[in-house]
Amino acid sequence: METPLAQKFIITNVYPFSLVRRKMIAVPVELKDVIVSLKSGTFASAWGHRNTLEVVNKMLGVDITPASERPAIVLDAQYFPTLNGDQFTKVVLVSPNFKKGFRPKIGEEVPEKAILGWQALLLDFE
Repeated sequence: METPLAQKFIITNVYPFSLVRRKMIAVPVELKDVIVSLKSGTFASAWGHRNTLEVVNKMLGVDITPASERPAIVLDAQYFPTLNGDQFTKVVLVSPNFKKGFRPKIGEEVPEKAILGWQALLLDFE
């Protein structure tokens, strides 16, 4: 049975909702499934926060360092997300769970001790 991440996808720490211009379904997914898919090598990274990159690489067991610093996801003519000229129908958003009440200040480097765990959300544009 094909998993939702059996095809190439973008992995990122943020996806601006201003880029949602077509039907999108957001579904929580298990990190273990994300890790299996990442190890297949069928992803492109748009990870934008350098300060959490080392921590997330360690947690995932895969280097998701993007090809360029702070890559921008843009939309194609059909409003699918693209990265480095490639079209994608799926984006995996990985975000930290912070200590209760913690909210980073704008531009603040998030200390690793503030991260309690991680979660993943699949954004499916098909």
